[in-house]
Amino acid sequence: MNVDCFDRIINIIATIGTAGSAIAAVWLGLRGDRCRVDGIFLWDGSTEYKPILWIRNISNRIAVLEYVEIYYDRILKKRLDFSKEYSLKNYAIVRANDTVEIPIDSMYLEVDESRYRDKESEKHQLKFKIKLRKGGKLTLKQELSYEELKNLLFCEVLF
Repeated sequence: MNVDCFDRIINIIATIGTAGSAIAAVWLGLRGDRCRVDGIFLWDGSTEYKPILWIRNISNRIAVLEYVEIYYDRILKKRLDFSKEYSLKNYAIVRANDTVEIPIDSMYLEVDESRYRDKESEKHQLKFKIKLRKGGKLTLKQELSYEELKNLLFCEVLF
């Protein structure tokens, strides 16, 4: 009698494991078909000291960008809305396994000098939130002090 009870318990556990693995396989299969992007914010000699948001589509589907929000020190500096700004229309669609380089106008990064006058070397977060039309969001973060931001803006003017 104890052997029958033990066999039933093992069969129940095996059934639960089989159902769980089938659910996990379906979930992973559906999850792999989503649009996903990755990106980086570049600003150096190779970009002629012009800020560029480099976005790569790492999925096998076309990704459509809805907007990019630019923050400095938790303050929204600019929202680039791809459906409303005609000048951004060429950057809205990122084909599968392709990249797009979005130029960022330096005036979006200008900040109120009086706010940072006493704490120029204190680091603040420069953040880009990228929202896809269908899919999730990507957040890129970089720590920059006001002094570093000011120097980068000055370098762009020189070059």
